[in-house]
Amino acid sequence: MRRNDFERIASWCGLIWFFISINPFFIWFFPRSYCMVFGTLLVMGATFLLDRVDSLVLNKSRLLLVGMIVLVSIFTLLKGEYVSLFIKYVPFIFIVLWRNQVLYNIYELFRKWMIFFAIGGLCISLLSIVNVLHYLPSFDMPSQSSIQEMHGIFNRIYGCFVTNVEIKTTTDIVRACGPLQEPGHFAIFLGIVYYIDMLLQRKRNMWIIFCGIMTFSFNFLFMVLLAECCHAIMNGTYIKLLKFGFVGTIILSIVFFLLPSKIQEQVLYMAYERNLETVVETGMQKGLVGALAERTNDAGEIAYSHFFNSNSNVWFGIEETFDDGKTVLSDYRGIIINKGYIGFLLIVFLMLISVRSKIWILSIGFFMIELLVLLHRSWMLNHSYIFFIVFCGIATFYHYETQKLKYEVCDRK
Repeated sequence: MRRNDFERIASWCGLIWFFISINPFFIWFFPRSYCMVFGTLLVMGATFLLDRVDSLVLNKSRLLLVGMIVLVSIFTLLKGEYVSLFIKYVPFIFIVLWRNQVLYNIYELFRKWMIFFAIGGLCISLLSIVNVLHYLPSFDMPSQSSIQEMHGIFNRIYGCFVTNVEIKTTTDIVRACGPLQEPGHFAIFLGIVYYIDMLLQRKRNMWIIFCGIMTFSFNFLFMVLLAECCHAIMNGTYIKLLKFGFVGTIILSIVFFLLPSKIQEQVLYMAYERNLETVVETGMQKGLVGALAERTNDAGEIAYSHFFNSNSNVWFGIEETFDDGKTVLSDYRGIIINKGYIGFLLIVFLMLISVRSKIWILSIGFFMIELLVLLHRSWMLNHSYIFFIVFCGIATFYHYETQKLKYEVCDRK
């Protein structure tokens, strides 16, 4: 077998591990720890294959990131989380050493999967608007979140597309979830794919844009704005950015006013009353950080206050999973309770090192994405997949620039 064949196999192994890590509904039928172990073994085997064809990279930048992951791993070991260490951090240690070509292949495969789920998720949402979704075959599964269960939310799956069904709902519109358990989770990855595509100078993918809108997630809109700003700064296309924003606003406004009044009311509820209104009110009371961290209820505030003022181990944290379904603490304070101040600082350093780049706008953009996750969905940082997709995005950009330079040299010759 040639080098390209080994790298293609490794790319699929890396993609399978990454997809298992983000917890799609396909693995809900099996113990998640077993699936994660399977993905970890795939990554370790792929690393062995890549080593045989000299497709590993051992430079200072990669080794620094490996060292940081090892520090987080040692901290995890000291807390006695042996299984967690093996399935969450060990695979990332190996993948960091993979060549940019392999990481680029992983992103391309993941992008295709995301576009597929974006098309399906958008169609599901549109069918719910015209009230024909109930004619499609489906099956129900209990929610993977105790908080969703407490609010009477369960998952209804159409083929390979997940939806959230709320028993006491005031709207017929189904938010796009793709293969994941909630729309906001799906929106994060749609936004990351959109951001990386803009870095690679690609045309805007309308499937990702419209599906992202149908998640009704503030996260997606923030990342689209971030992607457009970074693209404009890197290319000096500020006028085009203004034109895109103006035309996009006009089109969305026209579509909105063409909708029936009942659908307009539901869209306003999903986009503003349920989501943006809470962010605005929280922002006025607590500032920007408070607005981004609004996914915390009174029980979460009390839990954090009790942890901070009690004799608990504030340096190493306590094992608190909030499985009661009543406590919501999805911002950075959730990390502090579970990992303590030392663990929190290690996570922040890992965030900084994973986005290291000679191009400052590249580092700032990806760090802003990680910061959004930390302030809004910090539980995602308990796994390494956010760090991986950010690192993969930077590697993809450098591979793209290298290949573009080669083509330019060939054209000149």
